[in-house]
Amino acid sequence: MRIFFAAILSFATLVGGHFINRRFDRVVMFFGLALLILVAWGVSYTLWMTNVIESGNFNENSLEGFPMPGFYLTGLGIWLGSVITTVTDGIRRRPDLQQKWSASGVIGAVSLSLTAACLVGYYAWISGTMVMSLSDNDPGTTPFQSSWKQANNHFSQYIYFDWVGDSEKVREPLPTGSGAIVGRFLYDGEPAQGVKLSVLFAGGYETKTLTTDEMGKFEIPVKPGSWTIKLVKVSAWADKPSDKSLIVTTGFEPSVGEGKYSRSDLTTRGKGLEVHVPEGEATPAMEFEIREHMALRWPDSTKGEVSTQVDTGVVKWAKYPRASQYQVKISEVERRDDGATYTPIIARNVVDDTQFPLAHLTSVSDEEKEREYSVEVYAFDENGAYLSESDRGFRNSDIKLTDNKRLVPDTLTSILPTASLADEKELQKAFANRKRLAAIKVLIEDGLLDAGEDMINSIDGPTEPGELEALTGYLFAKKNQCEEARQWFDRALASGGRSCVPSSYKVACE
Repeated sequence: MRIFFAAILSFATLVGGHFINRRFDRVVMFFGLALLILVAWGVSYTLWMTNVIESGNFNENSLEGFPMPGFYLTGLGIWLGSVITTVTDGIRRRPDLQQKWSASGVIGAVSLSLTAACLVGYYAWISGTMVMSLSDNDPGTTPFQSSWKQANNHFSQYIYFDWVGDSEKVREPLPTGSGAIVGRFLYDGEPAQGVKLSVLFAGGYETKTLTTDEMGKFEIPVKPGSWTIKLVKVSAWADKPSDKSLIVTTGFEPSVGEGKYSRSDLTTRGKGLEVHVPEGEATPAMEFEIREHMALRWPDSTKGEVSTQVDTGVVKWAKYPRASQYQVKISEVERRDDGATYTPIIARNVVDDTQFPLAHLTSVSDEEKEREYSVEVYAFDENGAYLSESDRGFRNSDIKLTDNKRLVPDTLTSILPTASLADEKELQKAFANRKRLAAIKVLIEDGLLDAGEDMINSIDGPTEPGELEALTGYLFAKKNQCEEARQWFDRALASGGRSCVPSSYKVACE
């Protein structure tokens, strides 16, 4: 009975059973281990979250990167170890390690047991809250989850005017001089004071952190001459309204077109933002407007992932000021142990309406699994100029199809213009070819060129425009047969556009 009672106490308080056994060395050991893992979790999580936020990369997937399961399982191991040790020590009693009880010893044993129980309870609660906030299946919103997902105080954004190459990742101090580049931030038509930012120029030059003044302006001292701005990194805003989800716009965003819209599409921006700075003058170069994100009504971003069916799901959003047209973009979501991949597959324009039924999309039967997708909506004025978009950085806008159907990407419907459920076999073949092409890329990257070539030759049926030609060119480039590689790259560009030949494919022949 005594051993059973001791085990129950260790189960409930971590160290209570060791006091019953009068093994004070065990008390110190397990209490110390529990405290150590709790401190390690707190310090690690704080440092990790700080680094993510300062990097400007905090988004809907960031919380999934922290190794919470490791800490959780370590704490569980300490708890189980304490119970098992309690039973073992109760069976193998050692009088030489046991002391008589005093009044102060009893008080200390009770208080320390309760303290240990509180520590374990707190650790379990905070761990469970984190797991709930990262869970894909829990539709609820805990206070912890809400604090991160709503991101009331967080304000950061990378604003690209050109791609930033690897050679520019090593930053150099910006050469200063008698000229200056001036920019301004506005919110709701008024100056936005206290916005913190830095600016990256061509050549890898980067400013220190700048802060806008009471007029919403910032100034960058530079040498006179021509400068090319590649990236503006907004990191914070002290006066940000806590109840608003905001986005920074530049006026340089591409206009809406027929295909998938992306504010990071730099094809309309040339090679960065060119600024000419005269001697001894301040040159106005950039004006940024802070706007509210669009409000997505369905899927409801406050409820996490939403289960639905193609025939019943309807994407809905609130009308955005001055907007007369919208674009709904749907991405396919692939979950992994270390995060998730979001691949844009469908774009549809909507005029003078604030909803889009999923039934308008082409779908095929899919018995493999429930498919997950993410929804974004963009707003444009009557001239097609960009206004805003739904918040994808801190809100969950995912849907899961439960009717064993799969949405067909636009690239595949372009292969099969008459695609419908009647074309299911051809569409399934197209999906299978996508997987084969992904496998071919891995074989080529791993140097298994003969296997990659055999698989290329086995491709039968529809593929996305230019992708097979691009991979064939990649194969020849890896074989150092550059003339053949360039011919295949040209074919890929002719059939699929320049985006279908990644620069990494061409490296071996440059």
